[in-house]
Amino acid sequence: MAVGCGVLLVTCHANEPRILTQRLVGYVALSLLLIAPWLLYVQLVEGVPEYFASALRFVAAEGRRTATRPLPPAFLLLTAIPIAGLIATVGGRARLGRPHLAAASAMLLALDIVHLRDVPAARIPDVIAPTAVVASAIAGRYLSSRGMNRLATIAVFVMLLAGATYIARRSDALPTPLEIAGRFGQITGRLRAVSPEITPNPSIAPVIAYLSRCTRPDERIFVAGFGPEIPALAHRPFAGGLPSWIPGTTTTVRMSHAQSAD
Repeated sequence: MAVGCGVLLVTCHANEPRILTQRLVGYVALSLLLIAPWLLYVQLVEGVPEYFASALRFVAAEGRRTATRPLPPAFLLLTAIPIAGLIATVGGRARLGRPHLAAASAMLLALDIVHLRDVPAARIPDVIAPTAVVASAIAGRYLSSRGMNRLATIAVFVMLLAGATYIARRSDALPTPLEIAGRFGQITGRLRAVSPEITPNPSIAPVIAYLSRCTRPDERIFVAGFGPEIPALAHRPFAGGLPSWIPGTTTTVRMSHAQSAD
């Protein structure tokens, strides 16, 4: 949000350095005022420096985890859209506001860089809505009203054709309204019961079943890595009071002293 708003202000007042400085200072001051209650709470509970230090350690650990494999094609394809949006704001006449498109493109690019380095199938839903907005804005910047109408007509036709084809192929598998209503009740019941069937990774279901059978209810489960659903679905408390342990992200003065003693 800060990156997008910063780009918005810079684009609006690029030729007015004095006003730009005033607006940037005012934006920072107002943001600090609005988040001051949260900063006070963090300081009382943990301390602001330690909070941001732990956040940076988590970012570094996530960066190492996602940087071990090549970038997926979806990352390159989707990040090209906000980059094109930023390029589209350079010069030229348009019916759409340059500052707004620049701000939206900057925020979308930040979202893409953060989310899409992970598993694309799980992360694309997080960015697809703003991607559609920015892509539409780019099209509106370069296409005439007639061209936009034609493009929208083609898009609607393609979607209807794809939907009809899917229904024709899967007509026997489509649920009835009564089955859909029953599915809501089934999912709600599983969530309330914290059933192992709701795990996002079915391959760990045997591990959860083993922990449920072979450990006492008061025994704590230690999971090295990111797997908070394992102790939760096994109905066991977290070891160390944390749902997950990612190397390099969980360090305290007490833990450092213990490591030094070892």
